[in-house]
Amino acid sequence: MSAIEATSEDLEHSRNQAAVFTVLDRISGASTVAEVAEAALDTVREEFGWAYGSFWRLDPAEAVLRFDIDSGEVNAQFMQVTESATFARGVGLSGRAWRREDLVFVADLGEVTDCVRAPVAQAAGVKSGVCF
Repeated sequence: MSAIEATSEDLEHSRNQAAVFTVLDRISGASTVAEVAEAALDTVREEFGWAYGSFWRLDPAEAVLRFDIDSGEVNAQFMQVTESATFARGVGLSGRAWRREDLVFVADLGEVTDCVRAPVAQAAGVKSGVCF
């Protein structure tokens, strides 16, 4: 590894760490789950330059994730699909992150063949996705 690569990796790590601290700072004054989710989504989008983010709440009665809150927008069709979608553990990007209990990144949403949101997102120009 060259000195330039190490410096680049160190810079990315520092930026990621700063973003996490910014999220923690902004959610510290929140008093509800909705306030925490909104502050976290807005901050993550801002810090990483993302167009859209969403928060999915566990529905324990049906053992699925349901859409709850979003930040930013894609288009009306994507919103319609998002509001009606649910994800079981291991299904779609959200379900994969839930199963792994870790961050999941896909560079090509076309690879997520079990997600009803992926084709609509791709049609709207969304190329990749991350879920944590």
